Amino acid sequence: MARRKRQVRLARRVQSATLAVVVVAGIAAGGYALARAFGVGGKPSPASSATVPAPSTSPSILSCGNGATTLAIASQQGAAGTISTVWRVTNQGSTACRSIGYPAIGVHGPTGWTGLQVIHGGYPNINGRPAEVVVPPGGSLYFVSYWSDVTTNLGPCESVDRARVTLPGSASSVEVATSGSICPSLVHVGPVSASPPSG
Repeated sequence: MARRKRQVRLARRVQSATLAVVVVAGIAAGGYALARAFGVGGKPSPASSATVPAPSTSPSILSCGNGATTLAIASQQGAAGTISTVWRVTNQGSTACRSIGYPAIGVHGPTGWTGLQVIHGGYPNINGRPAEVVVPPGGSLYFVSYWSDVTTNLGPCESVDRARVTLPGSASSVEVATSGSICPSLVHVGPVSASPPSG
């Protein structure tokens, strides 16, 4: 009788242990399922980065003088052997153009074209600092030059019949007919401006 009671108690202990194992396994399986369902405990997923739109930029304004400009002498006067010339460059294109700095000048005479080594500034109305000029279609920019037409010990003067101007940043030149004499070693040029310099 005592032996049978021990067998019953042993069977109950085995059943209890088996039940505990089943409960623990069930809890573990349920936790794993919840973790998979809600993304808990797995490898971190990379954060989604929102695409930042690039800042919009307006089309760049091209330099004046690249094939869509014309050159004219707005005015010219001389005194004491010095010729002052106001040059006008007109934008003939359909879009605005820009320019800043000092133009280059060449002249044509009996020996062909001569590029002038100009001096920047040197007279009150051309001593200002260069500033960017934006020229709308049909608009103009200006600059002033001074040169001597009297031969000195710095070199002889030459007769000219045409002038050629290359604006800063431009790969092409514009020409205009002119006349007179110029001493290539005594040429002063001012920066481009939106209106004719006074004085």
